Amino acid sequence: MKRLLITDLKRGLKNKYFLLGTAGLVLAGILGMDSIYSQMNHSGIHIDGLKFFHFAQTGSSSSVYLTLLPLFVALPFSSCIRDDIKSGFSLYYVSRSGKIPYLFSKITTSFLTGAFMVGLSTLCLYAGCFAIFFPVEMEVQDFLQNTGSYLQIGMTGLGLGILNGGVWSVFSVFLSLILNNKYMGWGAPFILYYILVAFQERYYKKLVYLNPMEWASPQITDFRLDFIILILVGFVVSLVTFLYAERRLIWKR
Repeated sequence: MKRLLITDLKRGLKNKYFLLGTAGLVLAGILGMDSIYSQMNHSGIHIDGLKFFHFAQTGSSSSVYLTLLPLFVALPFSSCIRDDIKSGFSLYYVSRSGKIPYLFSKITTSFLTGAFMVGLSTLCLYAGCFAIFFPVEMEVQDFLQNTGSYLQIGMTGLGLGILNGGVWSVFSVFLSLILNNKYMGWGAPFILYYILVAFQERYYKKLVYLNPMEWASPQITDFRLDFIILILVGFVVSLVTFLYAERRLIWKR
């Protein structure tokens, strides 16, 4: 199973769609910085603390970034099981490794691919903002005195983003299977994300924990509970994907 997992990881990470998705998220993060840029240049609002940190944090938690996240993380690996079933390669892989190792490898790889994409794009945003703003930062002393707070905020955002990327990537595998369409596997997570956010904000305002945007960038909710929600949702989505994919493999036989 280890060899199968390594092979799948190479397939997911050494993939033009992985690079495209990462670049897309970085661009989305840059576009998401527009709000803080406007505050500084047009409203004349002074930003306390390190500018590079605030810009990167704003970009990686902006509505643009979070809305496009389900779309981009679905690109590299959403149709992995569907394509294998359609081509007949699934029978070969299952006969060599077994059904459970095969599906475990696919679902694990899809999670890791989405997680790596979000993690890499977030780190790129921080690195880019650091290179641009840190040489002219005026409040380095603030960073030295509050390093722990900066690290806690940054690592919390990174952790929630990574979990979100993994969960939506696995969910895209399920949607690709159930809709039996590669391109719907790409677009359906984005559409569902938008619907969930819109419905919660319009009809279920008190049920903020149903808003997937809160899971990635808590504004009202407790980030610790968001971690728990993401872990539970990830487990349920992975289990449902596993069970449905197993049935599809049986039908194929």
